[in-house]
Formats: sequence, structure tokens, C-alpha cells
Amino acid sequence: MRDNKDNNDIESINKEPSSDKDYQRLGKTLVQTMIKDNILVSYNWRRFILINLTRGLLVGFGSVIGATLLVAVAIWLLNTFGALPVIGEWFDALGGAIENGNVID
Repeated sequence: MRDNKDNNDIESINKEPSSDKDYQRLGKTLVQTMIKDNILVSYNWRRFILINLTRGLLVGFGSVIGATLLVAVAIWLLNTFGALPVIGEWFDALGGAIENGNVID
């Protein structure tokens, strides 16, 4: 019987337009939830360290992957444009410098 009531509530929510009171109540609930989560993280030092360690590892991993993809695309573009008659030599030299780590003369 409870499932039927829940379904009726969902249908009535979808049919009725939301009011400013609904949005204010939702906003207050979200703020209270964020405050409670912040308190739980701040006062539990193990959780705080675990969250920050995980975040740092993921940021570092994402930076390495992003930089690798950026350099791979740059080398691919330089090799692709190396066949152009006017600037091909310059692109070839630049691509070789990136691959070998040499300075362009």
C-alpha cells in the first residue's frame, strides 16, 4: 500500500508546478547536508586524510594522462604537417627536437 502512495506522490509532483517554498526548502536541505558532511570530514582526521590523499592522487594521475595526450597530439600534428613544402622543414625540426629532447638551431 505504501508503494501506491509513493507513486501517487511522484505523479502529483510531476503534475504540479514547483513553488518558491519548495525551492527554499530544497535549498535549506542541501545547505544542511553540506554542513553536516563538512563537519563529519573535519572532525574525523582519518577520513580527512583519506579524502585529501585520494583527491591528490587522482589530480596527479589526471595531470600526467592529460600531458601525455597533449604531447602525443602535438607530435602527431607536427609529423602530419611535416609534408608541407614551405614550413615542412621547420615542423620536421621541431618534431625531432620534441622526440629527441634536442634544442633547435
